[in-house]
Amino acid sequence: MTIGPSLNLFVQILGAFEIEGDHAVHTARVLRSAIHGPVALDAVDTFGQPQPTDTSFDHLIDLIIAGAGATA
Repeated sequence: MTIGPSLNLFVQILGAFEIEGDHAVHTARVLRSAIHGPVALDAVDTFGQPQPTDTSFDHLIDLIIAGAGATA
């Protein structure tokens, strides 16, 4: 299977968490999509709450990693 360079980078990173094969590709797609949303929303300043968006982003990544490991 041929995948693009950015998706390939995610797949390589997921390999460090022993997430491989098709599961890595699906997880990389989810991670990439999840990153896009908050970045796009933050770019146009639409969150509006006082809590730091960086903390929310870190929480998002932690949730995805935990979920990816649980479904491996």
